Order: sequence, then structure tokens, then C-alpha cells
Amino acid sequence: MLSLLLVIVPGVLLLPLEGQHIISEGLFISYFGPINFRMIAVPSIVQDMYGDFFSKHPLTYFCQMSFLKPFVSCPYSEPLQIVMNNNYPMGYANASLFGNEGVASVGLKWAPVSALVCGLVVALANRLSAGLPAKFILLSAGVLTQVLMNVPIATSMLSNGAGFLFLLWYVTPRSAFERPEAKAVASRREGA
Repeated sequence: MLSLLLVIVPGVLLLPLEGQHIISEGLFISYFGPINFRMIAVPSIVQDMYGDFFSKHPLTYFCQMSFLKPFVSCPYSEPLQIVMNNNYPMGYANASLFGNEGVASVGLKWAPVSALVCGLVVALANRLSAGLPAKFILLSAGVLTQVLMNVPIATSMLSNGAGFLFLLWYVTPRSAFERPEAKAVASRREGA
């Protein structure tokens, strides 16, 4: 939450200054456009588009995932971002795990169950990082929050490297992060 809040707050603070003409509109738009609009507003808008579209059209039942496509009948011949752009001409925006694995795949009624499963994947990743310093986790997964807001979790895990990152957390030796003085104290205790 902090990684998103720290990015949003400057845009919110600049808004009244721009309204009072204390800062130029160009400065405000140069910050607000790519940061607040693209990082926060677009994922929300895309989620709303998915909810509207899939309340009136057939669900995908996970057929948008290439490894499941041979096993599931798919009502759409094009990727979902193209289908959505054809119906809502906003650009080829991806949906997050809530839109793609949730609303598009199983519908609004069962989307919370899909979100629960995705949450369990995140909980597993949290467990795989146990024993690693918080700063290390924050730095190595700094972009992951933004990726999960804009990309389905299956794509994040298989194509965008989240699965590989979780594996790296698991195999990283915890001893590499011990302080030398802590090692010396531990060896003195063992010797005594």
C-alpha cells in the first residue's frame, strides 16, 4: 500500500496548487498523467469495463491462458485486450488478476473465489520469502505491485518473471544476509 500511496500523494497535493494557478498546468499534467492516471485510474477503468462486458457476454473459463486453450472452448478468437478495445475504444489495456482470472473467466458471482486462489498464490510467495530481509523483498519486488494491478496473475507468473522471482526467494541462502558481528557472537556461544 505504501508503494502506491507514495506515488499518489504528490499528484493529490499538486491538484489544489494547479487549481489556484500556483504551478503550471503543464507541470501538473506531466506528473498526474503518467503516474496517477496510468497507474491508478486506468486499472480501475479497465476493471469496470471487464465487469460491464462480461455481464452481457459469454465468459472465457480461462481460455485466454494459452496453456489451457486446447482444453477449454473459447468464445473469443482474439486476445481479450483486442476484444475489449473493439467494445470500449480506450486502447489495448490489460486487466489485473481480478479482471482476467476473475470477472472474465468465472463471472462476477465467482470472482471472489478466483481472487482467493490468487491470494493463496501471493501467500505462498510470502512464505517463500520468509527469513529474507524486508528491504531485499521490497527492492526485488518493487515493480510487482504495479504488474499485478495491470496484468493477469498467470501472465505475471509465467511470462513476466514473478514465478521465477518467487523461486529465487526460496533458494536464496538466508545466511548471506547475516551480519558479521552476529556470526561472531553465534560462534562464541557455540564455542562456550
